[in-house]
Amino acid sequence: MHYTAFVKHASFLSFMSTIAIAVLAVFFIAKNQRVSQIQNLLSSPAITDKLAGINMTTDVPFETAIELLVPLLQDENEAAEAAQRALVVSACKHHNLPAIEHLGVDPALLDAATWWETDPKVQTTTKMPTDTSLAPSINHLAWFLERNESLPFSELIQIPLRDRDGSVLLGVLAIEKIGTLEELQELITLWATDVDVERNKAALLLAGLIGAKSSVETHQNELTAIQEICNESNYTLAWRTMHEEDGTVNPDIALAGMLANADKFFPVVIESAEENKWEHPEHPIVLAIRFAPNIANRIPMHLLQNDETRTKWWCLFSCGLLLEGR
Repeated sequence: MHYTAFVKHASFLSFMSTIAIAVLAVFFIAKNQRVSQIQNLLSSPAITDKLAGINMTTDVPFETAIELLVPLLQDENEAAEAAQRALVVSACKHHNLPAIEHLGVDPALLDAATWWETDPKVQTTTKMPTDTSLAPSINHLAWFLERNESLPFSELIQIPLRDRDGSVLLGVLAIEKIGTLEELQELITLWATDVDVERNKAALLLAGLIGAKSSVETHQNELTAIQEICNESNYTLAWRTMHEEDGTVNPDIALAGMLANADKFFPVVIESAEENKWEHPEHPIVLAIRFAPNIANRIPMHLLQNDETRTKWWCLFSCGLLLEGR
């Protein structure tokens, strides 16, 4: 009786061991097949294949990622830049940034990743009284950043929307920040039929910001474009129409582009900001704060004081997006 039970128990253990070995074998084979597939893509002459292979390295062990990606760093193309970013993400994931310090990764990117490793906290600010003698755009910026005590909504919407470059970006973001959903919905309905073009534009952008759609009767090209970008999530149209004749960025089109697809449009905003294509550098910064507050609000505000430190701010912001997988 005891012998029979022992044999059954031994048979069961043998069966389970066989199953475990089979599962491990399948896992090992699948892992090797994935690595082989990545290697084939990375060895392709086509950049699109290389980028696809780089994207697949997110799930491989850190040491394997290094072996696969380091050879790509010798080139000067989009794949090399993507490989650097993938190495940084993998190193941060495994808390081992020192392992890639001497592999040819951009030092600025490594410094930014090291800064984020410290887990910086959200910056705190002290509110100041509103100074109505200042230009409306300055107050709009201060209200959006929550630096000044805001006016009542009924007074805020009476302030001219037009910014120094003719955009309504700051006014729209300040209004969205301060107004309740009901107040914003009523304002959108009112301004969509207003005779003022700037209020028409603000109505379209405010609707996009609260996840709604609006429409205006217009033959004005910019309004028509913003309406289609917002209502149809037409990211491509935003990308095609965002530049003025002088090469600078139209802030309102850029906001519409972010509403259409923030993850796709963020690289466009960042690249144009780093290339100084914005008439006023605070405009892309407020877009960064509005659409990625958890990242932007942890970066020291004093870095926004001049061109050199703003470059550092954008480097930290770009790295923060990268580490969040955006």
